Amino acid sequence: MCFKPPAPPKPDPKDIARDLEQEQMMENQQADSAAKLAEDKMLRTQSTFGQQSGMYGMRSLISGPKGGAGFY
Repeated sequence: MCFKPPAPPKPDPKDIARDLEQEQMMENQQADSAAKLAEDKMLRTQSTFGQQSGMYGMRSLISGPKGGAGFY
């Protein structure tokens, strides 16, 4: 004798709505964090480029290729 297991209960509409809200919140948080990471990466890239090209940063007052230029 084989018995079929009972069917699982149908989900409550309130639970479905709550799950959808949670998924949307998670997606929004991930999008915000991705945008922040992209902005931080751009700022780091600009800062590194500026320092390497000598546009700003710590510069010697006496020595170096641009000696006597001072600080910006």
